[in-house]
Amino acid sequence: MSRSSEIGYTRRDLFMRSRANKTEPAPVITHILPWATSDDIADKCTGCGDCVSACQEQIIVLASANCASVNFDKGECTFCGDCASACSEGVFWEEDIRAVEKPWQGLATAHDGCFAHKGIVCEVCKDQCPEAAIKFRPQLGAVAIPEIEEEKCTACGACVATCPSQAMKVHFAAPVSEAHKEEGASA
Repeated sequence: MSRSSEIGYTRRDLFMRSRANKTEPAPVITHILPWATSDDIADKCTGCGDCVSACQEQIIVLASANCASVNFDKGECTFCGDCASACSEGVFWEEDIRAVEKPWQGLATAHDGCFAHKGIVCEVCKDQCPEAAIKFRPQLGAVAIPEIEEEKCTACGACVATCPSQAMKVHFAAPVSEAHKEEGASA
Protein backbone atom coordinates (compact mmCIF):
# COMPACT_ATOMS: atom_id res chain seq x y z
CA MET A 1 0.00 0.00 0.00
CA SER A 2 1.39 3.38 -0.93
CA ARG A 3 2.04 6.04 1.70
CA SER A 4 -0.38 8.51 0.04
CA SER A 5 -3.29 6.08 0.21
CA GLU A 6 -2.52 5.43 3.89
CA ILE A 7 -3.27 9.06 4.71
CA GLY A 8 -6.27 9.35 2.41
CA TYR A 9 -4.83 11.15 -0.60
CA THR A 10 -4.53 9.88 -4.15
CA ARG A 11 -1.83 11.01 -6.58
CA ARG A 12 -4.41 13.21 -8.26
CA ASP A 13 -5.21 14.83 -4.91
CA LEU A 14 -1.54 15.56 -4.34
CA PHE A 15 -0.72 16.98 -7.73
CA MET A 16 -4.01 18.39 -8.97
CA ARG A 17 -5.44 19.58 -5.65
CA SER A 18 -8.62 17.76 -6.49
CA ARG A 19 -11.13 18.02 -3.70
CA ALA A 20 -13.56 15.51 -5.18
CA ASN A 21 -12.44 12.69 -2.88
CA LYS A 22 -12.25 14.80 0.27
CA THR A 23 -15.17 15.21 2.60
CA GLU A 24 -13.91 18.35 4.34
CA PRO A 25 -16.40 21.20 4.56
CA ALA A 26 -15.75 24.40 2.65
CA PRO A 27 -13.68 26.90 4.64
CA VAL A 28 -15.57 29.48 6.65
CA ILE A 29 -14.68 32.90 5.36
CA THR A 30 -14.50 35.56 8.03
CA HIS A 31 -14.95 39.18 7.11
CA ILE A 32 -11.38 40.27 6.57
CA LEU A 33 -10.02 42.81 4.14
CA PRO A 34 -6.66 44.57 4.11
CA TRP A 35 -6.77 47.96 5.83
CA ALA A 36 -10.27 47.42 7.22
CA THR A 37 -11.70 46.31 10.55
CA SER A 38 -14.30 43.57 10.82
CA ASP A 39 -16.68 46.16 12.32
CA ASP A 40 -16.21 48.53 9.37
CA ILE A 41 -16.85 45.69 6.94
CA ALA A 42 -20.02 44.64 8.76
CA ASP A 43 -21.29 48.21 9.22
CA LYS A 44 -20.30 49.90 5.96
CA CYS A 45 -20.00 47.26 3.24
CA THR A 46 -23.05 47.36 0.98
CA GLY A 47 -21.99 44.42 -1.18
CA CYS A 48 -21.63 46.63 -4.26
CA GLY A 49 -18.71 44.50 -5.47
CA ASP A 50 -16.39 47.36 -6.45
CA CYS A 51 -13.54 45.91 -4.39
CA VAL A 52 -14.26 42.44 -5.79
CA SER A 53 -13.84 43.57 -9.39
CA ALA A 54 -10.83 45.78 -8.52
CA CYS A 55 -8.89 42.92 -6.92
CA GLN A 56 -6.15 41.89 -9.37
CA GLU A 57 -5.64 38.57 -7.60
CA GLN A 58 -9.41 37.83 -7.59
CA ILE A 59 -9.34 36.78 -3.93
CA ILE A 60 -12.01 39.15 -2.66
CA VAL A 61 -15.47 37.60 -2.66
CA LEU A 62 -18.90 38.56 -1.39
CA ALA A 63 -19.31 36.34 1.66
CA SER A 64 -22.03 36.01 4.27
CA ALA A 65 -24.37 38.98 4.75
CA ASN A 66 -23.24 40.14 1.29
CA CYS A 67 -20.05 41.63 2.77
CA ALA A 68 -16.71 41.55 0.98
CA SER A 69 -13.99 39.32 2.37
CA VAL A 70 -10.68 37.78 1.36
CA ASN A 71 -10.70 34.10 0.42
CA PHE A 72 -7.14 32.76 0.53
CA ASP A 73 -8.22 29.52 -1.13
CA LYS A 74 -8.24 31.57 -4.33
CA GLY A 75 -4.76 33.03 -3.95
CA GLU A 76 -2.68 35.61 -2.10
CA CYS A 77 -3.07 39.29 -1.29
CA THR A 78 -0.34 41.40 -2.86
CA PHE A 79 -1.38 44.48 -0.86
CA CYS A 80 -1.70 46.53 -4.03
CA GLY A 81 -4.48 48.66 -2.51
CA ASP A 82 -6.76 48.54 -5.55
CA CYS A 83 -9.65 47.23 -3.43
CA ALA A 84 -9.37 50.17 -1.05
CA SER A 85 -9.09 52.69 -3.88
CA ALA A 86 -12.20 51.30 -5.58
CA CYS A 87 -14.39 51.41 -2.45
CA SER A 88 -16.73 54.39 -2.16
CA GLU A 89 -18.44 53.13 1.00
CA GLY A 90 -15.70 54.04 3.52
CA VAL A 91 -14.95 50.43 4.45
CA PHE A 92 -11.18 50.83 4.11
CA TRP A 93 -8.88 53.15 6.04
CA GLU A 94 -7.90 56.45 4.46
CA GLU A 95 -4.90 56.40 2.13
CA ASP A 96 -2.60 58.27 4.54
CA ILE A 97 -3.29 55.64 7.23
CA ARG A 98 -2.83 52.77 4.75
CA ALA A 99 0.58 54.19 3.86
CA VAL A 100 1.91 53.74 7.41
CA GLU A 101 -0.15 50.90 8.91
CA LYS A 102 0.10 47.17 8.28
CA PRO A 103 -2.94 45.93 6.34
CA TRP A 104 -3.83 43.51 9.14
CA GLN A 105 -2.43 41.54 12.05
CA GLY A 106 -2.23 37.89 11.15
CA LEU A 107 0.01 34.85 10.94
CA ALA A 108 0.12 31.78 8.74
CA THR A 109 0.15 28.44 10.54
CA ALA A 110 0.56 24.83 9.48
CA HIS A 111 -1.91 22.40 11.02
CA ASP A 112 -1.54 18.69 11.71
CA GLY A 113 -2.78 17.82 8.22
CA CYS A 114 0.52 19.15 6.85
CA PHE A 115 2.33 16.45 4.88
CA ALA A 116 5.58 17.23 6.70
CA HIS A 117 3.84 16.48 10.01
CA LYS A 118 2.95 13.07 8.52
CA GLY A 119 6.52 12.33 7.46
CA ILE A 120 6.12 13.29 3.78
CA VAL A 121 8.61 15.77 2.34
CA CYS A 122 6.75 18.84 1.07
CA GLU A 123 7.92 22.45 1.05
CA VAL A 124 5.37 24.04 -1.28
CA CYS A 125 4.42 26.68 1.30
CA LYS A 126 8.06 27.77 1.65
CA ASP A 127 8.48 27.96 -2.11
CA GLN A 128 5.42 30.20 -2.44
CA CYS A 129 6.12 32.60 0.44
CA PRO A 130 7.17 35.97 -1.02
CA GLU A 131 8.62 37.10 2.33
CA ALA A 132 10.65 33.92 2.96
CA ALA A 133 8.87 33.65 6.32
CA ILE A 134 8.55 29.85 6.17
CA LYS A 135 11.62 27.80 6.95
CA PHE A 136 12.23 24.06 7.12
CA ARG A 137 15.02 23.32 9.56
CA PRO A 138 16.55 19.88 8.89
CA GLN A 139 15.99 17.33 11.65
CA LEU A 140 18.08 14.25 12.22
CA GLY A 141 16.08 11.15 11.29
CA ALA A 142 12.87 13.07 10.52
CA VAL A 143 11.23 15.20 7.88
CA ALA A 144 11.66 18.92 8.47
CA ILE A 145 8.44 20.64 9.50
CA PRO A 146 7.47 24.21 8.63
CA GLU A 147 8.40 27.01 11.00
CA ILE A 148 6.82 30.42 10.42
CA GLU A 149 8.88 33.47 11.36
CA GLU A 150 6.29 35.80 12.90
CA GLU A 151 8.27 38.97 12.25
CA LYS A 152 8.45 38.21 8.51
CA CYS A 153 4.94 36.80 7.90
CA THR A 154 2.61 39.38 6.35
CA ALA A 155 -0.41 37.02 6.41
CA CYS A 156 -0.70 37.42 2.62
CA GLY A 157 -2.04 33.88 2.20
CA ALA A 158 0.37 32.81 -0.56
CA CYS A 159 0.94 29.54 1.28
CA VAL A 160 -2.77 28.71 1.70
CA ALA A 161 -4.02 28.06 -1.85
CA THR A 162 -0.91 26.17 -2.90
CA CYS A 163 -0.80 23.77 0.06
CA PRO A 164 -1.63 20.31 -1.35
CA SER A 165 -2.94 19.09 2.02
CA GLN A 166 -4.88 22.30 2.78
CA ALA A 167 -3.07 22.52 6.11
CA MET A 168 -1.94 26.13 5.85
CA LYS A 169 -4.28 28.71 7.36
CA VAL A 170 -4.01 32.38 8.19
CA HIS A 171 -5.16 33.38 11.65
CA PHE A 172 -5.95 36.98 12.39
CA ALA A 173 -5.61 38.88 15.65
CA ALA A 174 -8.43 41.01 17.03
CA PRO A 175 -9.44 43.75 14.61
CA VAL A 176 -7.65 47.07 14.82
CA SER A 177 -9.68 49.55 16.85
CA GLU A 178 -10.80 53.00 15.75
CA ALA A 179 -8.42 54.50 18.37
CA HIS A 180 -5.48 52.64 16.81
CA LYS A 181 -6.45 53.92 13.36
CA GLU A 182 -6.43 57.49 14.73
CA GLU A 183 -2.99 56.93 16.32
CA GLY A 184 -1.71 55.73 12.92
CA ALA A 185 -3.03 58.87 11.25
CA SER A 186 -1.19 61.14 13.68
CA ALA A 187 2.08 59.19 13.52
